[in-house]
Amino acid sequence: MIDIMKVFRGLIAGIPHTTNTLPGVQHPLGSKRGLVRWWFHECLRVFGDRLVDESDGETLWGILTEVSGNLMQTPWIDTKISTTGPYSRPQIGRDRHIFSDISGNNYDEIVDYTKLIEMVKSTLVDYNAASNRPMHLHLFIDAVEHIIRIIRVLRQPQGHVVLLGLGGSGRQSAARLACFSVEYELFEMSGGSKSGYGVADWREDLKKLLRLTGLQGQKTVFIFTDRFMGQETFLEDIHSLIHTGTIADLFSNEEMEAIIQSMRASEPRVNRSRAVSPEYTYSKFVNQVRANLHVVMCISTQSTAFKDSLRIYPSLVTDCTLDYFSPWPVDALRTVAEQTMKDVSLDPEPTPAGRAFVPRVFSTNTFETSSDVTLHGLVNVCVRLHQMMDSAAQQYRQESRTSLAFVTTTKYLEMLSVFRKVLARSRQEHSELMQRLVRGLERLNSVQSLVSDLQAEL
Repeated sequence: MIDIMKVFRGLIAGIPHTTNTLPGVQHPLGSKRGLVRWWFHECLRVFGDRLVDESDGETLWGILTEVSGNLMQTPWIDTKISTTGPYSRPQIGRDRHIFSDISGNNYDEIVDYTKLIEMVKSTLVDYNAASNRPMHLHLFIDAVEHIIRIIRVLRQPQGHVVLLGLGGSGRQSAARLACFSVEYELFEMSGGSKSGYGVADWREDLKKLLRLTGLQGQKTVFIFTDRFMGQETFLEDIHSLIHTGTIADLFSNEEMEAIIQSMRASEPRVNRSRAVSPEYTYSKFVNQVRANLHVVMCISTQSTAFKDSLRIYPSLVTDCTLDYFSPWPVDALRTVAEQTMKDVSLDPEPTPAGRAFVPRVFSTNTFETSSDVTLHGLVNVCVRLHQMMDSAAQQYRQESRTSLAFVTTTKYLEMLSVFRKVLARSRQEHSELMQRLVRGLERLNSVQSLVSDLQAEL
C-alpha cells in the first residue's frame, strides 16, 4: 500500500500550478494518453528503479504495457511524440521515459533531451561558480536521468533516496547537483573522513542537523555515504531519523529545554499564552524536521554490511526510493571519451621547423590524417578496452567466487586521463628530439656552407 500511495502522490505532484512550461516539454494532462504515460513513469520510478536484474525489468515493463492497453484502453506509446538531437531515442525505448519539474514549474514530460542536458550543464556551471569544491562532470543522458530522479524525490514530502552503485559511478556528485538545483542546503558530516571520527562526533553533527531543519526550518539534504557503514550506531540512527524524524536520547535535558523554548518563541504572540505541554511542542519540532529533512544514502553495491542492514532496518527500503546506478552503456562510454578527447589534437604533423628538413622521398601527405577518423578509432579502442576488462573481471569473480574485482567507471576515466598524459609526454619528447634534429641539420648545413667556401678559396 505504501508503494501504491507513492504512485498516486507522484500523480498529484504533477497537477499544474503555473502556466509556465519548460522548453521542449508538453504537459501530460493535455490528453488521456499523456496521463497514462505519466502513470507509467511513476510506476517505473516506484517499482522499476528497485530492480537490478534486466529480466525483472522486462517483466515489469510488459505488465505495465498490458495494463495500459487492456484495462485502461489506452496504450502508453504515443507515436506523435518524437525526440531530437544526438541523444534522441525511439519513444518506445525502455530507458527513455522522463518526467521532470527541474524548471521548478510544472511536472512535465521531457521530449527534447538535448535541451535537458544543456539545462543541467548550465546548473553545473552555476554550482561550480558558487562552490569551493567544483565538480568536473561528464553529463550524458544517463547521468542526467539519475539527477532528474533525485530531484523528483527531493521535491516530495519526506522524500529520501538510496543511491546504489559501484564506487565512482557518480552517486555523490549527482546528489550534490540535484540538491543545488532545488536550492536546498547540503549537509555533510564534518569529520567523516577523519580516522578518529567516533560516535560522540556523530551525535554532535546530528544535533546540528536537527537544529538546522527543526528550528531554522531550512530545507536540507543530508548525504550519508558508505564510509559510515562500519558503525552499527550510525545506521541505527539513520533508520530512526528516516522512520520517525528523531533519535532517542540524542539531546540532554538542558538541550531539550532549549529546543522547546525556541519553538515556543517562534509561535505567534497570541498562542504563547496558552498552556502547551513540552511533549506537544517537541512533536512540532519533530514534524518540522521530517518536513525539511531529506536523506540521500550513497551506498556501494559491494558493501556486504548494507545488505545485512536491509534485513534489520526495513525502513531503508519501505521509506526510501531506490535508484540503482547501473554500469555505463556503450553510448555513455563513447560520449565521455569524445568529450575527454575533443580538445586533443590527434593529427601527427611535424613542426614547421622540422617540415623543411623532411626528405623529398617522404611526401608531406604521409603526416596528414583526418582528425575525425582518428578520434572515432580512438574512442572505439577505449570503449572496447573497457568492455574487455569488465568481461575479464566478471569471469574472475565467477571463477574465484569473490566480489572484490570490479572495473568501475572511475577506472575508465583514469584510462582516458592516462592516455592524455602519455600522449602529451610523448609529444614533448618527440618535440625535443625534433628540435635536436633541427639543430643538428642546421649545423650540418652551416658546416657544409663553410666547407664550400674553403674549397672555393683553395
